[in-house]
Amino acid sequence: MSILIPSIDELPQNSVVLVYDIEAIGDVNRPDTCFIWNLSAMVLGDKNKVFDQFIVPPVTKIPDPPNPKLFRVTHDFLKNANARSTHDTLTFFFKWIANLYDPESGGILLLVSHGNFRFDQPLLQSEIIRNSVAIPKNIYFMDTLHWFRNIKKKQRSYSLSNLYKDQFNRPIKNAHLSLFDVHALHDLIQSQDSKLFGIIYNIFHTSLLRIPQVGLFTERLLFDHDMHSIEHLVYKFRNDCCCNPLHLRDFLLKGCS
Repeated sequence: MSILIPSIDELPQNSVVLVYDIEAIGDVNRPDTCFIWNLSAMVLGDKNKVFDQFIVPPVTKIPDPPNPKLFRVTHDFLKNANARSTHDTLTFFFKWIANLYDPESGGILLLVSHGNFRFDQPLLQSEIIRNSVAIPKNIYFMDTLHWFRNIKKKQRSYSLSNLYKDQFNRPIKNAHLSLFDVHALHDLIQSQDSKLFGIIYNIFHTSLLRIPQVGLFTERLLFDHDMHSIEHLVYKFRNDCCCNPLHLRDFLLKGCS
């Protein structure tokens, strides 16, 4: 499901907002080939509360990055960085979160990243399932890519690196190591006149923005018509068509016209 927040200041009391980032190998659209090797997070507004851990992906050979300009991770690098298993890291990550967030307090845990809906969220969900890691309730996700598109019109690029360089007139130090990207995104968010706002999605629910040709305007229309995620949209369609054959007939007629 999803929630519309007009401003991050209007989140339920006792909510916690984490800026986070994931680095991985493989194709996120093929979860069986995609694995995290670096996970970092920071409490929005408190740069002293930081999580950073390297992870040993369960592969014999780590493939080269798709772009030679990207950081090339190796097993030797991870060994020297005291990398841990995915299961241990995610367990440790949610124990760290437990010191910040009480799921019984009435608040929510909001995980914010750039490109969240297409990369970080689906990969984190896959790893949680694959490693059978217990998680707290009321976890939601926000993607700052769409927020920046809303507050900064006609940018030449909405990549994190370009937004950061345009804002601070310098590149991100050690970009594509997750901790540095977390610092960069945190500082970008804090430097804007506007507070975070938009539709946030519950864990294991897919953003409506993942539907081809659906932008922020259409997402809001669907939300206002009680469509709160792709899973919800599919469920309502299947349920309506199964319960009322006329709905299916009308849908098919429109598709053929």
